[in-house]
Amino acid sequence: MLPDNARSGDLVLVHKEDDEYFYMYGEIVERTESKVKIMINGRIAIYAPDEIHLAARAGRNLHEEIKEQLESKEPSLLTMEDINDLINLAIDMEEWEWAKDLVNRKQVMSTK
Repeated sequence: MLPDNARSGDLVLVHKEDDEYFYMYGEIVERTESKVKIMINGRIAIYAPDEIHLAARAGRNLHEEIKEQLESKEPSLLTMEDINDLINLAIDMEEWEWAKDLVNRKQVMSTK
């Protein structure tokens, strides 16, 4: 469960077992009493406070260490042209979920 004093910028770990982000780190973007918006891999996900756990507070050494590890895992070996080709392939194969994920990845890449 997320403590009441968790705030934007803190890192959390998703503990909702049937979720696609189960056991992944995210950063709190916004928090209300009943829900928490977190950024995971460039996407916003919304959880109840009892579905996530505090991993590291913003400004602490552990926070910086985890952020560095997460950023080191992010390098994309695909170019924008590669992503566009994969999007077209996914559409041709009618793999709509894959196409959606690729479009999201392209948006994340274009903001870097």
